[in-house]
Amino acid sequence: MNNSIRHVGNHLIVKFPRESDHHNLAVLNDKIKMELVKKGVKNIIFDFGDVSFIDSSAVGLVISKSKTVESLGGKTGLCRAKGHVLKVLKTCAATGINRIYENIEEAVNDFNNIMNA
Repeated sequence: MNNSIRHVGNHLIVKFPRESDHHNLAVLNDKIKMELVKKGVKNIIFDFGDVSFIDSSAVGLVISKSKTVESLGGKTGLCRAKGHVLKVLKTCAATGINRIYENIEEAVNDFNNIMNA
């Protein structure tokens, strides 16, 4: 989980672990909180490219951080989710998280276009 968070401009890229359950997400949750306190973070892109297992705690983390970011005027996106993981994450669409991308670059470009519009 050392490389789980990185910045691309004012976007925070959060890479979820292979097994995204409540045991593996506590540290990631704390890291995200610390990054959101820093100035310059506007949007979050959640990267699910390595995830093979996901439970409700991962969905809860996405929803709670999305609400935080959106209350600050930012946007949230999901990327590189496939199969069962994508199916589970689509439940987030009911809460307004409907930006789902094929890759990080597509998400960053879309968020940059939204910000420049």
